Amino acid sequence: MKEALKTMWKHRRRVAGLIALVGALVVGSIVSTGVEREVNFELEANASWDELEIAYVDAEGDLIRGARVAPAAIIREQTSLVPGRYRLRAQYRASGSLHEIERPFEVPADGTIRMNLEGP
Repeated sequence: MKEALKTMWKHRRRVAGLIALVGALVVGSIVSTGVEREVNFELEANASWDELEIAYVDAEGDLIRGARVAPAAIIREQTSLVPGRYRLRAQYRASGSLHEIERPFEVPADGTIRMNLEGP
């Protein structure tokens, strides 16, 4: 044990640098999980819908972001969200009736989230 302490004292600058590096990596990984990132969505919808509103809702049911978009067969949407679990709520009007769809999703580190808004 005494020999190990002598060796560490002899190389204390290297040990201090290594400890600082490990600490920075740990803090960086914790901080980066709470940072918003750009999330791309590709939503399959129906171009014949009269109007479409989408909302991003967190796990507690609180509205995070919302948008009114033009109905199309494929809707590409981009928003900023913190990594975690969410639900996408879509309300659309078709033939005078209002419909609502809800889809769960999780924000990944990167990539595109694809969802079909038609059907159950």
